[in-house]
Amino acid sequence: MSINKNLITKLQAIELDNEFVFSQGLSGLNIKVPLVLNDLLIRKYNRAVGYAGGENLPFEIFDRINAVEFYAYKFTYTLLGVLLFELLFQNETNYIEIQLPLANSEIKQFYIYLDRKNRHPTHQLQIQQKETYSHFHYFAQEVDKFPLASFTKREIIADALPYFGLGCSNFHDSYAKNWIDKADQVILTLTVTSLIQMAELFLDIGLNKNKQSEICLETPLFGCGGVNERSIEARFWLPNSFGFYTEKIEDLKF
Repeated sequence: MSINKNLITKLQAIELDNEFVFSQGLSGLNIKVPLVLNDLLIRKYNRAVGYAGGENLPFEIFDRINAVEFYAYKFTYTLLGVLLFELLFQNETNYIEIQLPLANSEIKQFYIYLDRKNRHPTHQLQIQQKETYSHFHYFAQEVDKFPLASFTKREIIADALPYFGLGCSNFHDSYAKNWIDKADQVILTLTVTSLIQMAELFLDIGLNKNKQSEICLETPLFGCGGVNERSIEARFWLPNSFGFYTEKIEDLKF
């Protein structure tokens, strides 16, 4: 993959509240072939949520919520934002495959899938022409620890929030009792609306001005919100943080 490093550097240097206009073919990246990222690591984990307990009760209920954690440098997060806009602007493919060769990455394939279909009141209604997009005006913003928490109204969750799911490259592993242990794929499913949310978030994380090193997308059912209510959770780490505690990503151990 030939990366336009000048474009990435330019995007990272944008001042807060300043604008950058994305257009079709700007990056020159070919997203129709698998991309290999040597500086992205994804691992599985789960978050425990306890409730309905107390001093006067002989029990406490625990829910364990499946999740994934992303570890990357700012450069890589910016690149992911650029890739999402490349996916949005062209109609030749509806997914991106990213291969993760790092030995300490539990997830070996990261897929980003864009559902381009418009929502219609009936399946019998067919659309003749696909919508196409040419430009997007990005405004650099500060990153909050829970950046998509405001999108929690039930009626907009399906459109505005991303869906992260686990998968298995070995088809038969998907039916095993311990299939989550065997899962080696993460599939990020997006609508046009949620793609924009994630693209802006990745770009904001990659800004030189970004000081937030831990970003959380939690379920709206048991957390602060940020993902579709059917989705597993996702957390993004940057170096010099509690989670990304080593200088080099290949030195991380779990």
